[in-house]
Amino acid sequence: MPNPAAPLTIRVLRNMLRDAKSDIKAHMATELGKQIAGLKEDMEAFTSHTTQVETWISKLSNATSAQAQDIAYFHGQISTIEDELEDLNNRSRWNNIRGLPKTVTPELLIPTLRDIFKAMAPKI
Repeated sequence: MPNPAAPLTIRVLRNMLRDAKSDIKAHMATELGKQIAGLKEDMEAFTSHTTQVETWISKLSNATSAQAQDIAYFHGQISTIEDELEDLNNRSRWNNIRGLPKTVTPELLIPTLRDIFKAMAPKI
């Protein structure tokens, strides 16, 4: 710090300017260092959160895939059960026709029914 009683010369002004410049540089370096450290912390936290989200998405994707396979399997099971139920309903109706044996195969059903109907109404 210059003597306040000394005259203000260009040299004194240059020295004061140089000192101020050094102080500003030191202050800026310190502040920038703090800001960069803060940014690094934020990036590390962001990276950690991103990794957690990616893990979570991967688990959800695997679970969704497994559920899609289960749904496809159960859809097939439901179709099979529906077909079997329709078959049972159709077979139970066979008992409504007198003379129709239970052992008639689907291939012989039409000829057997034709014979039964001819016997029931020979003139038709």
